[in-house]
Amino acid sequence: MQLVQRCNDIIKLLLQEDMLSPKVNEMFWSLAKSDYKFEVYKIINEVAVWLKQDHIDYYFDQIKLIAPEKMALEEF
Repeated sequence: MQLVQRCNDIIKLLLQEDMLSPKVNEMFWSLAKSDYKFEVYKIINEVAVWLKQDHIDYYFDQIKLIAPEKMALEEF
């Protein structure tokens, strides 16, 4: 759990340095399919000001793949 929470600082730094690669972004997003789902959404919310359009598009594309009946409030 602490490692996931530290992702906030890592993702923020990568975004600020324009170094968040698609592969790292995919690895980060894979945490959303685990017990750390809500932490991932919290981190995305906290780093939102640094997201580039391609990151936003990726997250929206991934969220659209979630069945509506399985969506939580955070996905909206």
